[in-house]
Amino acid sequence: MDLNLRGKRALITGSSRGLGFAMADQLCREGAHVAICGRSAKAASDAAARLESHNTRVWSGAADVGDDQSYRGWMREAVEQLGGCEIFIFNTSAGAVDASDEAWRRSCEVDLLGASRGVAALGPELSKNGGSILFITSAAATEQMIRPAAYSAVKAALLNFAKNLSAEYAPKGVTVNCLSPGPIQYPGGDWERVQLNAPEFYASMLARTDVGHFGDPGDIARAAAFLVSPAAKFVTGINMLVDGGMNGRVGG
Repeated sequence: MDLNLRGKRALITGSSRGLGFAMADQLCREGAHVAICGRSAKAASDAAARLESHNTRVWSGAADVGDDQSYRGWMREAVEQLGGCEIFIFNTSAGAVDASDEAWRRSCEVDLLGASRGVAALGPELSKNGGSILFITSAAATEQMIRPAAYSAVKAALLNFAKNLSAEYAPKGVTVNCLSPGPIQYPGGDWERVQLNAPEFYASMLARTDVGHFGDPGDIARAAAFLVSPAAKFVTGINMLVDGGMNGRVGG
């Protein structure tokens, strides 16, 4: 199916590696132009070089989403370099899996304010010709986890934020959705470390998936490409779980 993404311009945070890079790669395969970032300029540049074979426009820059000046500077330059923006994918997290004061502060600054600042900065541009906003959240946002953590609570807050944004932006022709990955394993990722350091917990999570295996970054990238594409123009205000059936509730 043609997702009609050719020529669309996308800004993706946290995209120099992992799920963010996979999404950038998928959008380039669909013919979109992308701006990527990482906290390291070299990491972002190296990632951009790996995307050049798709023959679309790719621009990279360093950005710390937790630093307002750095983040807004990257967004401003990205829009200038691409000549506009129809797609904003927020894929950054502090990854704070404890409940310390610092974890809460960092999670709110990066995960919540990062999303809010991104929408505030890019909203007018996205509204010009219609577009898409996608927050990458987590299956942990809707699950009881093994202990309280800033990460899962703040991801849950993003679901509420997105739902309310979707109503505000619908008249402007902009869709707003969330995509919540379940356990996704790839070299150097969190679940590889869990497999090595906590094999019993790893096995218990594996047993919870209906499909009998963990996902890979491509599973997330393909779902994201659909949600930000014109093919999904009637889809807004949802949270798409991509978790291999791990979530046991009826209705997602």
